[in-house]
Amino acid sequence: TLPGIWWSPDASVFTYMLTQTVAYKGEGSFYVAYQKSDSFQFLAWEIPDRHQDFSEASVVEVWVYGQVNMLLKLEDASGNQVEIGEEFAASKDTWNRMRFHYADLGNQIDLTQIRQLFFFPSPGDPGAARAIYLDEISLSD
Repeated sequence: TLPGIWWSPDASVFTYMLTQTVAYKGEGSFYVAYQKSDSFQFLAWEIPDRHQDFSEASVVEVWVYGQVNMLLKLEDASGNQVEIGEEFAASKDTWNRMRFHYADLGNQIDLTQIRQLFFFPSPGDPGAARAIYLDEISLSD
């Protein structure tokens, strides 16, 4: 799993914390609950050393417990942002693997200098309310 620091500009929308209640692998996961008041509110994952090289892989992989649509964006060290796409976790009572493919986006963003990932749960749905768990965020081919 990649290291990171979680934050949101919408503190009243998101409740999040590490938990040992459920885990895909290991001893815990990251609990996220939200009650949205706007269409595109997000939770950000900032890479602590200010950037990470994503150029050797082509997919951001996330394990999600719970049913949710998720939009993912990347931001590089210069502040350029690119939308990777949207994935759907279909099962509400088990772990779902989301794979966000970004290999063809290298001309829009510096993949050697990624500093933040932006997670948009239930994009476009201003009244969505859910609780999900995230685990094993990683890069793969």
